[in-house]
Amino acid sequence: MPTLLRISRLIANTPGLSPLDVVLSFSHTTLQNSRLEVYLNPLLQTGKVKQIITAAPLSMGLLGPNRPKWHPAPQDMIETSRVAAATAASSPGVGWPGGLPNLALSYSFRRPKSHAEMSPYNDVPTVVGLSSMQEVHDAMVVWREVSIPGTNTVRKSKEDVIRGLFHAAGWLNWSWSTPQNPEFDKLAVDQLNRRIQRA
Repeated sequence: MPTLLRISRLIANTPGLSPLDVVLSFSHTTLQNSRLEVYLNPLLQTGKVKQIITAAPLSMGLLGPNRPKWHPAPQDMIETSRVAAATAASSPGVGWPGGLPNLALSYSFRRPKSHAEMSPYNDVPTVVGLSSMQEVHDAMVVWREVSIPGTNTVRKSKEDVIRGLFHAAGWLNWSWSTPQNPEFDKLAVDQLNRRIQRA
């Protein structure tokens, strides 16, 4: 995200170049990583980007029912996502119909907001990959539910529990390297937001 912001500022401030029309950020508006929210206004204001789009609310399958074998997340993060899925599926007081994918979609459909946090609507378009009509139906049900103001208190508390799991494991707001860099991916943060080295 910092590189994207630097590039957008550079382009916006270079004579003869027009600001970027569109920026698509993937896996940065999820239950595991909400870093786009920090960079949204700087991208729009100082980077002068005309439209921000967020994609991959299931974090390329990390928060979905069928994580692909090629997923670039470090193994510890993948293990944390398994714990999150089990917690969202069946833990007393935490479980949620539709499990982790349902909660992940609702979190992303509500966020980020470039204009007003109190608005019930996400004014940044979200792109989600779906592979069946049932997934389309399920996603639309979630979108309708989160679009009704004042009805999301319980859902938000469940999302907070899942985010807490990633935070406790040191993986909240962590982006994996692309291309993969095992030395970079070993680094994480502890509960006090201090860098720690993973073995």
